[in-house]
Amino acid sequence: MRFPLVLFVSFAWNCCLAIAANNRCRCLSTDPCFPPLSVFQSLQSNLSEPLLNPILPPASPCYPPSSPSSSGCAQVQAGITNGTFMAGIPGTMDFLNWETFENGSKLEACFLNVTAGDGTCHQGSVPTIGVDARVVEDVVNAVKFARTWNLRVVVKSTG
Repeated sequence: MRFPLVLFVSFAWNCCLAIAANNRCRCLSTDPCFPPLSVFQSLQSNLSEPLLNPILPPASPCYPPSSPSSSGCAQVQAGITNGTFMAGIPGTMDFLNWETFENGSKLEACFLNVTAGDGTCHQGSVPTIGVDARVVEDVVNAVKFARTWNLRVVVKSTG
């Protein structure tokens, strides 16, 4: 049986609603409250599979030090509209526009078109670290860790 992939999310598009509702928001990977990798090692010791770290946006092979002509970029360009291909990449979303993060008046994303935006691959709303949950205990440990550190959790399942 295949269990879901649990990802610690780096974006906060619902954060304002959370603050308004209970004056509390989840810690993001860019916040000082986000646990350092050394703390994630304590979680790693309780998991059946290695942590997924770093999780990069799917279009990242198209940016330096790679290039739009790299084989990784060609694979992404060929598969970006294929749901099965995208489901196999940790952190990807069903729709690419969900991978963007609105930061004030600018969008942060890793666009497939490297000339879009400011020409830099930004993390956007793609989680930075994840758990490849294979057994129920992996899910339990990941959720407990997220609760302890006030992290937002997203579950990605391939069925």
